[in-house]
Amino acid sequence: MTLPSPRSAFFGPQHLWLLWPLAAAALASCLAGLRVRGRSAWRPWPFRGILGRLAGWLLLAGLGLLALGSLLWNLHRLVPFLSGGLYADFALSLDLAAGLALIATLLCALARNPRRAGPWLLLILTLLTLLSGLLLEAGRLAALRPDGAGWEPLGWWLSQFWAWGGPSDRALHWLWWAHVGLALTGLGLWPWLAAAGSRAATGAYGAPSPRAGG
Repeated sequence: MTLPSPRSAFFGPQHLWLLWPLAAAALASCLAGLRVRGRSAWRPWPFRGILGRLAGWLLLAGLGLLALGSLLWNLHRLVPFLSGGLYADFALSLDLAAGLALIATLLCALARNPRRAGPWLLLILTLLTLLSGLLLEAGRLAALRPDGAGWEPLGWWLSQFWAWGGPSDRALHWLWWAHVGLALTGLGLWPWLAAAGSRAATGAYGAPSPRAGG
């Protein structure tokens, strides 16, 4: 059985050009934050103890795989290469990565928590991005009913709740933009929100550290 890629641009091409300046702005904000905040931006959560370290590694692995999957998909749009068994492996890997990141996000909330609001906002943004992505996948599968939908088990399971045939293209179009907006917002604010909860940025007793600000 052949498995053509069912992720074609059925969301509609309207205003797609906006994605590139928005992505550039988010990346510029992220790089500026990393430059200003330094090492404190790389530890947004106090990953202490077994549960904390497990959550940190799972979150890193899940988000890293999702970022790689997004890169591969955009390369596929330029030079199509995802089809058949390769697409099935790709789809399954992304679903597993999303599930891994979702579990890790929930573990972060259960682990030892920071007192500052910044890391919590970052965690909520991450959770909303993951959930919107799964909802988008479920809507796409419910609307298209492609062969090989079982290779995307999380989305396929959620798509069963759309028993009436799935959402409209317009609804999926706006859901796609909501998902992209959450992802880019998280990327752009990551160093700023992450550093807001670290000792390097706030000092040991919550006072601003003279080394944190520039």
